[in-house]
Amino acid sequence: CIEHECLQDFANHCVNTSSPALASSLRKILGVFHAKKKFQNVDEMLHRIYEPIIWRSLKVANPTVRKQAALLFIEVFPVQDPEAPQADFEQLMQRQINALAELMMDE
Repeated sequence: CIEHECLQDFANHCVNTSSPALASSLRKILGVFHAKKKFQNVDEMLHRIYEPIIWRSLKVANPTVRKQAALLFIEVFPVQDPEAPQADFEQLMQRQINALAELMMDE
């Protein structure tokens, strides 16, 4: 499906490319979807796309990957699944707030 074969691939390349220009271009493409988060199912789709990528990429040793993951994360913040139970929603929000706090300390 387009979600995994295209959008998730864009997100993966966005955080893992060595080219800041390519990362910026891919963020612009993904930004079209970020701007539509209020439409039904878009938030949930973004959550599925970014879940396996952002959290892992924010923790890697490579500072370029961390920076690009941070830029993508900040653009899409908050990443949420509106269908999740309240406890899961709150846990995800706290995880994101903690990640933002850690990013402020990242050198």
